[in-house]
Amino acid sequence: MIKRLLLLTVLSVYCFSNISAQNSDFNSGALSGGQLHGDFLLDAQYYVKDKAINAQELPQGAGMNAYGNFNYTAGNFKAGMRLESYEPALLGFDRRYDQTGITFRYAQYFNDQLDITVGNFYEQFGNGLTLRAYWEWYLGLDNNIDGIRVHYKPIPGIILKGIIGRQRFYFDQSPGVVRGLDGEFSINDIVSSFNESKTRIIIGGSFVSRYQEDRNSTLILPENVANFAGRINLSRGGFNLNAEYAYKVNDPSTINQNSYSSGDALLVNASYTGNNFGASIGMKRWDNMDFRSDRAATGFDLFINYQPALTKQHTYRLSSLYSYPTVPQGEMAIQADVFYNIKRGTFLGGKYGTNIAINTSLVNDIPRTPTGDSLRNDYVSDFFEIGDEVFYRDINVEISRKLSRKFKFTGSVIRQIVNYVFQPATLSGDALKVKSWIGIMEGTYSYKVNDKRYTSRLELQVLTTKQDFGDWFTGLFEQTLTSHWYITALGEYNYGNPNADRRNLYLSGAVGYRKDTYSIKLGGGRQRGGFLCVGGICRPVPENTGVTLTLASSF
Repeated sequence: MIKRLLLLTVLSVYCFSNISAQNSDFNSGALSGGQLHGDFLLDAQYYVKDKAINAQELPQGAGMNAYGNFNYTAGNFKAGMRLESYEPALLGFDRRYDQTGITFRYAQYFNDQLDITVGNFYEQFGNGLTLRAYWEWYLGLDNNIDGIRVHYKPIPGIILKGIIGRQRFYFDQSPGVVRGLDGEFSINDIVSSFNESKTRIIIGGSFVSRYQEDRNSTLILPENVANFAGRINLSRGGFNLNAEYAYKVNDPSTINQNSYSSGDALLVNASYTGNNFGASIGMKRWDNMDFRSDRAATGFDLFINYQPALTKQHTYRLSSLYSYPTVPQGEMAIQADVFYNIKRGTFLGGKYGTNIAINTSLVNDIPRTPTGDSLRNDYVSDFFEIGDEVFYRDINVEISRKLSRKFKFTGSVIRQIVNYVFQPATLSGDALKVKSWIGIMEGTYSYKVNDKRYTSRLELQVLTTKQDFGDWFTGLFEQTLTSHWYITALGEYNYGNPNADRRNLYLSGAVGYRKDTYSIKLGGGRQRGGFLCVGGICRPVPENTGVTLTLASSF
């Protein structure tokens, strides 16, 4: 298996070096006037036995996720394709990915008014409450639509969209067909009396439906399910308000346990940005709005719409250990952010100024009152009432300050309460509710030696909790060696695990090289288990030990 990885690495570097070298020849050859661009990424890992952490392995010994995008543009025409290879997929990815094939191909014609795409495409209507087709490579999520998409701008200020097709389902397609229309209208561009107004107004609306044949022998399932929404965006100076309401007709599915109740969602975000100050507040109500192109789909398969998480998207290792994914059955959430920059030259601001950021999120269940029809699993829910069950609480305080021309410091204190009672599959351990305190310090030191710039970065993190696996400590160090080479070292210690035999140390390191649009990184060590979350959607990452290789390039 090691030989296979080495061979693949050599071939990848060779092929893409040649593509880059030949690109200029291609553009001046038979297809003159056009341009070919693309990008390539390969993530591979060779797994080794590690009984101390019960590390998982693949029967093949190694796994590999890779893709290559190729896009050709000539005038008003564009076409492209993406080939993906999982031979086999890395641990944590669905085994239905274990193959190689073309997962995205399209042809597109566009001008100032009309844009037509046939084949695969991504699309979003409004905030995505009715439709969002997108790609998150590291989650293994790709719900692109294979069909036809049309964008039309009849006059300035009006954008009309229409789509129809089936969604990607690993290397297959969804059983349901997705159809949708969307219109967006800029009042300031359409109505002459608003042309010079400082208040900018955009309104929009969308309608999306799914058709799926009813083959259920005991229930009468709706074959056509509609989801429609209206939205508005107001802005004036530093103030912005965005609101969208969506309503979905009854859609019995595996996720809602065949409930015939309708669903609705409200998402409101308001923000203000001024001198040295910014603030935002968001509110979300979500009730039975899980909408997929297969009513039997679970996990993050075949989402038609987007289920946004109204919580802070943590990026540090320990603050993201207990991430909160959206509860698809329903929730009520509020999030607020405040940013303030203390001016430089003041007592609190120091010589270079100080930034303070405070964020808090509150998420509760919504109340449900059964109607008594157990066969249809119907219920009603008061739109303005908040349920008693607490899903999530956090408050984050972060201070960042440049202490000198060379050194910058960031410190954070976080209080988190996460309740997984309605989504235990997302939990890494046994506890259904985890309360934790998290402290983070980060320092970055930039300096020059013989006119060459170097950067050292150190992160120290600690998480304390009495639930699940107990206390953790994490240290991360990064160092640039030259303008192209760098090294990283990561250590995580579960020193507070209630089981003394499971107080494991996870050490890993990597060396990387970056130049122009190419990069390569070779690493190795232990990887603790947990969940990788992006935008409220999470993928499990099992404990493992091995050697990793990442190649990336664009041309």
